[in-house]
Amino acid sequence: MKTIYCLLLAIVCFSFIGCASHPNIVPSAESVPLTPGKAKIVLERTDVYLYSGVQARIDINGERVVELWGKEIYAGLFDPGKITISATSWGTSGKCTVVLNAEPDREYTFIVSAIKEHHRAATKGLMWPALLGGPIGVAIHQATYDVEENNGPFLIKPKE
Repeated sequence: MKTIYCLLLAIVCFSFIGCASHPNIVPSAESVPLTPGKAKIVLERTDVYLYSGVQARIDINGERVVELWGKEIYAGLFDPGKITISATSWGTSGKCTVVLNAEPDREYTFIVSAIKEHHRAATKGLMWPALLGGPIGVAIHQATYDVEENNGPFLIKPKE
Protein backbone atom coordinates (compact mmCIF):
# COMPACT_ATOMS: atom_id res chain seq x y z
CA MET A 1 0.00 0.00 0.00
CA LYS A 2 2.85 2.35 0.83
CA THR A 3 4.39 1.69 -2.59
CA ILE A 4 1.15 2.59 -4.37
CA TYR A 5 0.85 5.78 -2.31
CA CYS A 6 4.44 6.79 -3.17
CA LEU A 7 3.87 6.00 -6.84
CA LEU A 8 0.70 8.12 -6.96
CA LEU A 9 2.47 10.98 -5.19
CA ALA A 10 5.35 10.82 -7.69
CA ILE A 11 2.92 10.88 -10.63
CA VAL A 12 1.10 13.92 -9.23
CA CYS A 13 4.37 15.76 -8.55
CA PHE A 14 5.81 15.05 -12.01
CA SER A 15 2.57 16.03 -13.73
CA PHE A 16 3.13 19.67 -12.69
CA ILE A 17 6.57 19.92 -14.33
CA GLY A 18 5.20 21.38 -17.57
CA CYS A 19 2.91 23.84 -15.80
CA ALA A 20 5.54 26.49 -15.10
CA SER A 21 4.85 29.79 -16.81
CA HIS A 22 7.26 31.42 -19.23
CA PRO A 23 9.49 33.88 -17.37
CA ASN A 24 8.90 36.71 -19.86
CA ILE A 25 5.10 36.50 -19.86
CA VAL A 26 4.10 39.34 -17.59
CA PRO A 27 0.84 40.64 -16.09
CA SER A 28 1.48 44.12 -17.52
CA ALA A 29 4.11 45.98 -19.54
CA GLU A 30 5.01 48.09 -16.49
CA SER A 31 6.30 45.02 -14.63
CA VAL A 32 9.48 45.06 -16.75
CA PRO A 33 11.28 48.37 -16.14
CA LEU A 34 13.09 50.09 -18.99
CA THR A 35 16.86 49.83 -18.47
CA PRO A 36 18.99 52.80 -19.62
CA GLY A 37 20.62 52.12 -22.98
CA LYS A 38 18.14 49.36 -23.90
CA ALA A 39 15.00 49.22 -26.03
CA LYS A 40 11.91 47.63 -24.51
CA ILE A 41 9.70 45.48 -26.73
CA VAL A 42 6.16 44.70 -25.53
CA LEU A 43 3.94 42.24 -27.42
CA GLU A 44 0.26 41.82 -26.53
CA ARG A 45 -1.80 39.01 -28.03
CA THR A 46 -5.33 40.32 -28.20
CA ASP A 47 -7.53 37.58 -29.62
CA VAL A 48 -8.98 34.78 -27.61
CA TYR A 49 -11.24 32.84 -30.00
CA LEU A 50 -9.63 32.71 -33.44
CA TYR A 51 -6.52 30.49 -33.29
CA SER A 52 -7.15 30.01 -29.58
CA GLY A 53 -5.81 26.47 -29.80
CA VAL A 54 -2.35 27.52 -30.98
CA GLN A 55 0.30 29.77 -29.58
CA ALA A 56 1.73 32.69 -31.51
CA ARG A 57 5.41 31.77 -31.78
CA ILE A 58 7.41 34.96 -31.52
CA ASP A 59 10.98 35.16 -32.80
CA ILE A 60 13.06 38.28 -32.24
CA ASN A 61 16.24 38.57 -34.30
CA GLY A 62 15.87 34.94 -35.35
CA GLU A 63 15.62 33.54 -31.81
CA ARG A 64 12.45 32.16 -30.25
CA VAL A 65 11.63 34.35 -27.24
CA VAL A 66 8.07 33.39 -26.36
CA GLU A 67 4.95 31.51 -27.40
CA LEU A 68 1.86 33.56 -26.56
CA TRP A 69 -1.65 32.29 -25.89
CA GLY A 70 -4.60 34.69 -26.15
CA LYS A 71 -4.51 37.72 -23.82
CA GLU A 72 -0.88 37.12 -22.79
CA ILE A 73 1.73 39.88 -22.70
CA TYR A 74 5.46 39.59 -23.32
CA ALA A 75 8.02 42.24 -22.41
CA GLY A 76 11.77 42.10 -23.00
CA LEU A 77 14.81 44.35 -23.21
CA PHE A 78 17.01 44.44 -26.31
CA ASP A 79 20.04 46.28 -27.60
CA PRO A 80 19.09 49.26 -29.79
CA GLY A 81 19.37 48.95 -33.55
CA LYS A 82 17.67 46.75 -36.11
CA ILE A 83 15.20 44.36 -34.47
CA THR A 84 13.24 41.79 -36.49
CA ILE A 85 10.05 40.45 -34.92
CA SER A 86 8.29 37.45 -36.51
CA ALA A 87 5.08 35.62 -35.62
CA THR A 88 4.29 32.08 -36.74
CA SER A 89 2.29 29.18 -35.38
CA TRP A 90 2.36 25.43 -35.45
CA GLY A 91 0.38 23.81 -38.22
CA THR A 92 -0.07 26.83 -40.47
CA SER A 93 2.02 28.22 -43.28
CA GLY A 94 3.47 31.71 -43.54
CA LYS A 95 4.68 34.28 -41.08
CA CYS A 96 4.41 37.96 -40.35
CA THR A 97 7.62 39.92 -39.94
CA VAL A 98 8.15 43.46 -38.70
CA VAL A 99 11.52 45.21 -38.82
CA LEU A 100 12.14 47.99 -36.35
CA ASN A 101 15.06 50.40 -35.93
CA ALA A 102 14.94 50.58 -32.14
CA GLU A 103 16.32 53.59 -30.32
CA PRO A 104 17.80 53.34 -26.82
CA ASP A 105 15.66 54.25 -23.78
CA ARG A 106 12.43 53.77 -25.72
CA GLU A 107 9.47 51.39 -25.41
CA TYR A 108 7.78 49.80 -28.43
CA THR A 109 4.41 48.10 -28.01
CA PHE A 110 2.94 45.79 -30.66
CA ILE A 111 -0.37 43.96 -30.95
CA VAL A 112 -0.26 40.34 -32.13
CA SER A 113 -3.67 39.38 -33.49
CA ALA A 114 -5.11 36.63 -35.67
CA ILE A 115 -5.85 37.37 -39.29
CA LYS A 116 -9.39 36.28 -40.10
CA GLU A 117 -8.73 36.13 -43.86
CA HIS A 118 -5.88 33.66 -43.32
CA HIS A 119 -8.16 31.42 -41.27
CA ARG A 120 -10.86 31.43 -43.95
CA ALA A 121 -8.37 30.73 -46.74
CA ALA A 122 -6.58 28.00 -44.78
CA THR A 123 -9.75 26.13 -43.80
CA LYS A 124 -11.24 26.43 -47.29
CA GLY A 125 -7.98 25.38 -48.93
CA LEU A 126 -7.29 22.48 -46.56
CA MET A 127 -10.75 20.95 -46.34
CA TRP A 128 -10.55 18.74 -49.46
CA PRO A 129 -6.91 17.61 -49.02
CA ALA A 130 -7.67 16.73 -45.40
CA LEU A 131 -10.80 14.75 -46.31
CA LEU A 132 -9.24 12.95 -49.25
CA GLY A 133 -5.67 12.41 -48.11
CA GLY A 134 -5.68 12.88 -44.35
CA PRO A 135 -2.41 14.19 -42.86
CA ILE A 136 -0.46 13.21 -45.97
CA GLY A 137 -2.85 15.16 -48.19
CA VAL A 138 -2.51 18.24 -45.97
CA ALA A 139 1.30 17.96 -46.01
CA ILE A 140 1.38 17.72 -49.81
CA HIS A 141 -1.06 20.63 -50.13
CA GLN A 142 0.92 22.88 -47.76
CA ALA A 143 4.19 22.03 -49.51
CA THR A 144 2.83 23.67 -52.67
CA TYR A 145 2.35 27.04 -50.95
CA ASP A 146 4.92 29.80 -51.10
CA VAL A 147 5.71 31.10 -47.63
CA GLU A 148 5.71 34.89 -47.70
CA GLU A 149 7.03 37.26 -45.06
CA ASN A 150 3.64 38.80 -44.29
CA ASN A 151 1.33 35.92 -45.00
CA GLY A 152 0.66 34.04 -41.80
CA PRO A 153 -2.02 33.45 -39.20
CA PHE A 154 -0.93 36.41 -37.06
CA LEU A 155 -0.45 40.10 -37.71
CA ILE A 156 2.01 42.27 -35.79
CA LYS A 157 1.12 45.96 -35.74
CA PRO A 158 2.10 48.91 -33.54
CA LYS A 159 -0.29 49.68 -30.72
CA GLU A 160 -1.92 53.07 -31.12
